[in-house]
Amino acid sequence: MLQIEKWIQNSLDKVESLLLEKEEKVDQYFQASSQLCQSLKTLPYLPQEDRMRAKTAFGTFRENFEAGLLLHKTDKGWLVIDKFSHGVREDAPHFLIDLPEMTTLQVLRIHPNFFAVQNNKLHLPFFSKEANALLFKPCDSYAFILFSEFPNVILRYISDEIHEYLLKAFAY
Repeated sequence: MLQIEKWIQNSLDKVESLLLEKEEKVDQYFQASSQLCQSLKTLPYLPQEDRMRAKTAFGTFRENFEAGLLLHKTDKGWLVIDKFSHGVREDAPHFLIDLPEMTTLQVLRIHPNFFAVQNNKLHLPFFSKEANALLFKPCDSYAFILFSEFPNVILRYISDEIHEYLLKAFAY
């Protein structure tokens, strides 16, 4: 019996060692924070120029969402101009997205599968079936798409605060 216990313990140690080794190799581990960062309170310090204002505001959401897209309206449609995934800014693909019609007072909640067809070019992370994408359009020129795995209760609270922040940021 003692030999079997040693064999089982040795096997468990090897499995645990392999699991820890795999865990250490994961450099993309990211957990979004439901606590909105303090930079949302820095409205007076946002740049005056619209593009920089949009990019700066967009950057404040990196730690709160699994991924995000910043879009600028052009004559041809909505162009992706900035992107982040797992808290890290990434190169934005030159890509046009069709967005539904909406007003600045609306926040649309869309399942990330809406972007599945476009995902090959957007390189978005994998999302569960409970995930959501929030679409904000605080002005006619810029739109923000933020992807989250948070439950709807938390997401509703966060989206209200972000919506208010963006409306104030782009109020002229």
